[in-house]
Amino acid sequence: MSATAMEKPSAYEKLGLREKIGYGMGDAGSGMIWSVLALYLTWFYTDVYGLNAGVVGTLFLVIRIFDAFSDPLMGAICDRTVTRWGKFRPWILWMAFPFGLGAVLMFTTPELSMNGKIIYAWVTYLVMSLIYTAINIPYCSVGGVITLNQKERMGCLSWRFFLNGLATLIISSSILPLTDWLGNGDRASGFQLTMIIMGGAATLMFLFCFSSIKERVVSVKQNESLKKDLRDIIKNDQWLLMITITFLNVFPAFIRGGVTIYYATYVMKESVGFITFFMALGVACNMLGSVLAKPLTDRFDKLALFRIINIILGILSFALWFVDPQSLTPLMT
Repeated sequence: MSATAMEKPSAYEKLGLREKIGYGMGDAGSGMIWSVLALYLTWFYTDVYGLNAGVVGTLFLVIRIFDAFSDPLMGAICDRTVTRWGKFRPWILWMAFPFGLGAVLMFTTPELSMNGKIIYAWVTYLVMSLIYTAINIPYCSVGGVITLNQKERMGCLSWRFFLNGLATLIISSSILPLTDWLGNGDRASGFQLTMIIMGGAATLMFLFCFSSIKERVVSVKQNESLKKDLRDIIKNDQWLLMITITFLNVFPAFIRGGVTIYYATYVMKESVGFITFFMALGVACNMLGSVLAKPLTDRFDKLALFRIINIILGILSFALWFVDPQSLTPLMT
């Protein structure tokens, strides 16, 4: 047992199926909304809400940099949270409704001037990023205090990745047809109605997650100040290195996800049905990567594997510039 945590007698007990599924439902709710943001928000801002692409790109870049500092801050706040539900669970409860509401507001299109639209996009995206951090950091952390039984912990993670992948696949393959159907051709109205449904579903999933899990490993109360913790983090060169690497991995991935719909629409000139299939195919490949992660890391050195995969990713990303988009359609129809 570590010097910073205490075990409850139940810390090694076998977990029930409800708790494992409940834990996984949290990531399903998160993935449901995140997949819409990653795949469709850029296109929604430019083609539906009418924002300039440069404004949108700047917005995304600034928020991603902001996230690099808000994430560790949220971790420090969680360490100082003391409630009858534990340190991490209450944040899932407190942020469940704001998370769903924030998703709806991001895809709401009030009639404003162009400057008003830009301000609205900045405010709603910033607030949603804060809410996402406030619910996702505790959610990811709670997995380490549900149990100390490694077998049971792996069972929780398996359900988490499976339900997240399933939710993401369903959303990526249904979002455009659903928005067209609900909006009766009005994409702005369709997206808002769709996000009301999805935001409500995500909220319920997080509430089910909260009610299903328990914190069995209790962290010792932290005596250091929040300011000292942040100072220590900034001085940690390994943390700074990981933040930089994560940014260089996540931001390009976010860009790739955001431009996919533009590529399929304006370069490949395909229909909604094909675009939906194209987006779902990318999500399915991501799911395959998640499945392969464990056997690969079990077999090979993790650091070497990380380097090799990033090199391969860079080569494939560069090679995409030389692919004739018209040659892809016959392969996928």
